[in-house]
Parts: sequence; structure tokens; C-alpha cells
Amino acid sequence: MGLHRAVRAAIGTTAALVLALTLLPGTPAGVLASFGSIALLGSADFGGSARRRIISLLATGFAGVVVIAIGGLAAGSVWSIVAVTFVVTGILAFLVALRGTFASACPALTKVYVASAMVTTSLSDVPDLLAGWGIAVAVAVPVTLLILPRRNLAPVRQACIGALRALASAAHNRSQGRVMDPAPIDAARTHLRDSYLGNPFRAAGLSRTDRALQVLVGQLEALLTAMTRGTAYSSPMSVLPDTADLVAASATALDAQARALDSTASAPPRVAPVVDLWVSQWASAVAVLGSDEYGPPPERVRIVHAAFPDRAFAISVVRLGILVRRVLRLVPEDLDETAHSIPQPPLAHPWRDLASQVTLRSPWMRTALRTGVALAVAVLVVELIGLAHGFWVALGVIATLRMDGVATLRTSLLAVAGTFAGALIGYVLLVTEATHPVLMWIALVLVIFLAVYTQATTAYVVGQAAFSLFVIVAFSVINWPPQLKTIDDRFIDIVVGAAISVIVALLMWPRGVAAGLLGNVTDAIRQGCTLLSHAVEDLLYGPGRVTPAELTEVSAAFTRSREVVEASLASRAPDSATRAQDWEGVIDDIRTLTVSAHLIAEWAGDGPPMAATVPELVAPIQSDLHTACEAWQQTVRRIDGATAEVRTPAPDSIAALQGVAGRVDLTSPTIAGRMVSATWTHGWIHMTYRAGLLAPVPAPAA
Repeated sequence: MGLHRAVRAAIGTTAALVLALTLLPGTPAGVLASFGSIALLGSADFGGSARRRIISLLATGFAGVVVIAIGGLAAGSVWSIVAVTFVVTGILAFLVALRGTFASACPALTKVYVASAMVTTSLSDVPDLLAGWGIAVAVAVPVTLLILPRRNLAPVRQACIGALRALASAAHNRSQGRVMDPAPIDAARTHLRDSYLGNPFRAAGLSRTDRALQVLVGQLEALLTAMTRGTAYSSPMSVLPDTADLVAASATALDAQARALDSTASAPPRVAPVVDLWVSQWASAVAVLGSDEYGPPPERVRIVHAAFPDRAFAISVVRLGILVRRVLRLVPEDLDETAHSIPQPPLAHPWRDLASQVTLRSPWMRTALRTGVALAVAVLVVELIGLAHGFWVALGVIATLRMDGVATLRTSLLAVAGTFAGALIGYVLLVTEATHPVLMWIALVLVIFLAVYTQATTAYVVGQAAFSLFVIVAFSVINWPPQLKTIDDRFIDIVVGAAISVIVALLMWPRGVAAGLLGNVTDAIRQGCTLLSHAVEDLLYGPGRVTPAELTEVSAAFTRSREVVEASLASRAPDSATRAQDWEGVIDDIRTLTVSAHLIAEWAGDGPPMAATVPELVAPIQSDLHTACEAWQQTVRRIDGATAEVRTPAPDSIAALQGVAGRVDLTSPTIAGRMVSATWTHGWIHMTYRAGLLAPVPAPAA
């Protein structure tokens, strides 16, 4: 992928610069054509289908027109350009939180803005800058689509298809009485995570399809994780009537979902058969509890309890089916909810998610403020001192500003070293080849390729050396004949930019913009436990404690907790990928906590309060709840750095429920229904307990 991107950038950037220098010689158009092209083809490199990539490029092109115009207008005075730079670059850095197209476009637009703002000497330059940007976009579109185009246009979607098929195969084998093989499930989870984790063009944008795919990934990860924990899915299936048919219907539905995602010609996936059997299984459970045919009351409770894993699997399949239809933009399926409500998977709202980041605890907000301040200071220094090629200073800031002070200092030293090496090579090149334009153009193609290829495949210092060499050669071609002073300017500007980055990083959150992210994770856990407690209380005593406002806040807290994964990836530490994977596992477990709480809250009103019908059920369920929440409190303590742990014993209320079953009239459908509800509520709470107990909290960073 890096090789193909480098080839596209080398061809496209060279072509754009040739057009700009031919059509608009002696103007700033060449600067925007070259740096705009390398930003679009080398940095942004949008993913997705051909249609999607065109839309992304054109949308970025339109946004570039806006920021160029703003930059040109702001260049009228020192203080206006400083203030506007803070606002524009801060907003662009913050919008990266939306990921997807924004994660690719915003860094490119930041470079375009600083170039236009700092190259402009008068308003008469703006049309030339716009023309240069237009050339860059016009060249980027055909180059992206025609030169070494991507073969796999939707890796995340393909990974979802693979996960659905692995789940379908496991369910089919289980329905036939065969033991589940965990290897394909583990492989599917790894593939799904690898396709999504750390991928800047991930399924996240403004479209409902993107957002639904993002939720689908999370739900699949959680289900795949649950399938391999413990022995529930490798134990024999319950003899409860309708259970085998429910598992078989789940397998069929999963297979249909995979086919629908893989081909638009497939029939729309349906989960109504699963829902019908899911409802029938409830009726079967009530009937089994009231029938002596299945043994004494404790044995009947055991039979119902043993059916929980397959029942939980089925409701997950239903939610996956709803999400797949959202991804495909299909009309929602009409499901029978007369007996039991069907909890809908969450709807992802991009602007609401972005609004949840408007807090100083958010790494995106901190990054936006630091970026805006650093680039505004860079502009001020350039304007006051009068540095040549001042926008190189801003590029130096962009290249070196990192998550914390230490990382910024380390990166800055590497950037200076790399720039020095690139300057030495550039000096040799200009001294030996400066009188040969053809050779300089050939060198330009090579250094563009190296500048893009080394960014992702080699050490940072090598990438900086290659990029500095590109800057030197490109400006020598633009401002022919070449001047050795260009080399001095490049080195001085990167040193100034790196110094500004270090100062800002040490003054603004020196411990890192990600400091406090662990607090977001523990906050999500605490809010999830509170929601679970309220949901269980609604089940026991009647609805009213869980409110829409609480559900919204829990969703926002969960969204904020996920930023620890992004921060781990962005840290560039040697173990960043491993830590990100571990944190992704923790987030999956928090999802299990919040989803279980949502489900119990949804079902709390499906029957009379337990306390009013079978008060003996209250104490066992409350004991389960306490045990699960304590397991999660231990996770909080692990995140906070505690080393000594007291292992929380597993919830054991089934024995208590079996005792209650022997003392109540199970022939009453109402009482039997509450017993079924209590038994399967224990299953959901036990699932959250295991998630809290096994959450893979990474060790504190060194």
C-alpha cells in the first residue's frame, strides 16, 4: 500500500507542478499545486469505493477553496493572520475526531491553509493559489482512480463479512450438536480488529451507513469475544424446547447477513424467524418450569439457565441484522414486539459524538488547542522576524508536535537530524546538478517517491530527511535557477518550528493531551455500573429509574472512553499497537456492561415487578448485581494503578433461584415468567461480571 501511494504521489505531484509552472509561471500556483498534490496523494490517500474516493477528493477540494480564501483574506495584517490561524487550524484538528474522510482531509487542509496564508503577499495572489489548488485536485482524481488503484476497497466491511460467516458456521455446528471450534472465531476477531484498529479511513463519517458500520464492528467484536470466554458455547446445548431451532435460525440469519453485505443482489437479510423462535423459547421456558416432566424444580431451573448462552446469542444476531440493514440502507424489518420488546442497537450521531468531545478532558479538544496555539505562534514568529519561506516553519510544527512534551522533544530532535541529513544531500545535488533542469526534474520524481514511501515504512528521521530533500528540490524547480540559500532556509525553519512545538508542548499539558483519558474509561465504567443498577432496580420494583437522559450520558461516556485507543496508537511508542489492542479489549468489555444494562432496562417493563410477584427473587438478583459491580470496581482500581487484587467470587444466585423454585407455585404463568426473567437476568449479570473480571487492562506505560 505504501509503495502504491508513493508511486501515485510521485506521478501526480510532478504532473501538477508541470501544469502549474506551464500555465501560471511566476506565480504562487506552483506552491499550492505541489504541496496540495502531495497532501492529497501522499497524506490523505482516501479509501473506499471509486465513487467514494471521488466524492472525498471533490469535497476536500471545495473545503480547500474555502480555507485558501480565508488564509488569503487573513494575510492582510499580522494579528488577523495569527487569530485566524488559531481558529482555522484548531477547528481542523478537532474535526479529525469524526475520523473517516475527516481524518484524511483535515491534516491535508491544514497544510493547504498555512501555505496559502503565509505565501500570500496581497489579495491578488489568491486567484493564483486557488488555481494551483484546482490543478492539484484535478490531477489527484484521475491519478487516484487509475494508477495502481486499491484492490480491497472496503477492508472493514470485508472483515465484518468474514466475522458473520465465522459466527454462522459456529452456530450451525452447535445446532447440529458439534462442539464449537474457537480457532475460527479468534481468527475472525483478529482480522476484524486489524482491519479497523488504527486505520485512519475507518468506518466513521457523517453518513448513516458509515456510522452503522462502526456500531456493527463494535457489536461483532463484543460477540466474538463473548463466544471464546468460558465454556458456555462449548457446553452441550440445553434441552429446552425451541433452543436448537433458535440456534439454527440464528445461523441462517448470520449467513444471510454476510451474503447481503457481500452482494447488493442478495435478498435483504431477515431476522423475523429468529425473533419468533426467541419469543417461543420464552414460552417454552415458562412451560418447562411448570411441568413435572422435566424433573424437580431445581432441575427445571438448570435447564432454563443452560439455554441462556444461546438466547443471548440470538438477540445479538437480531441486533446484528438490524445493523446490517442500516448499513445497506434498507427499510427496517417489521418485527413482532407484542410479547417482548426488541432492544434496538444504538444509533451513532456524529455531531452528538463530536459535541461530547467539547471538554478539556478530550484529547481531541486538547490537540485542537495545542495545534491552534502552536501554529498561531509559528505565524507570529515568522511575521515578526521575517523568515524566508515562513510556511516551512508551520510545516515543522505540524511534523513535530506530539501527544506529550517528551515525545515532542524526541520527535523534534529526530526531525532536526533528519532535516540536516536531507539538507546535506540537497547541497550535493544542487552543487552537482543545478545547471541541468532535466536531471532536477528526474530528481524531483525520485524524492517525491521517497518522501511519501519513507513516511510509513522507515524510521521517522529517514522520512524527515526525504521530505526535506523534496522541499529543497521542489522549491529549486519552482524558483529556477536553484539557490543554495534554500537549503539554509529549510534547516533554519525546521529548527524554529521544532522549537515552537517543544515550547508549546511543555507549556500546554506537558504530560500529554491524553492525560485524563484513563479517567474517561473509569467514568464510563462507573456510569455503566450505575445504569446496570438502575435497570435491575426497574426490573425488581418497576420502571422509572432509567431515564432517556441517563442513557444518552452513558452513550456519551462510552464514546469518550474509546479515545484511549486512538491516543495509544498516536503515541508512537514501541508498544503502542499492543497497548491499543489491549485497550480495545477493555472497551469491548465496557460495551458488554452497557449493552447488558440497556437490555435489562428495555425488558424491565415486559412483566410485573419481581418484588410484587416473587419477592424471594429480589435478594439473589441484588447479590448478583453487587458481585458484578465489585468486579468492575476492581477493574477501575487496576486502571488507576492498584496492584493488589482480591478476586471477586462469581455470582452464584442460581442455587438460590433453584431453592426459590421449590417454594413457589411454578404452575402459575406469572410466577414462572418471573422465574424465567430472574434466571436469564442472572445470565446477563454474570456476563458483565466476567467482562469486568477479564478486561485486559494494560500495565501502566513506562
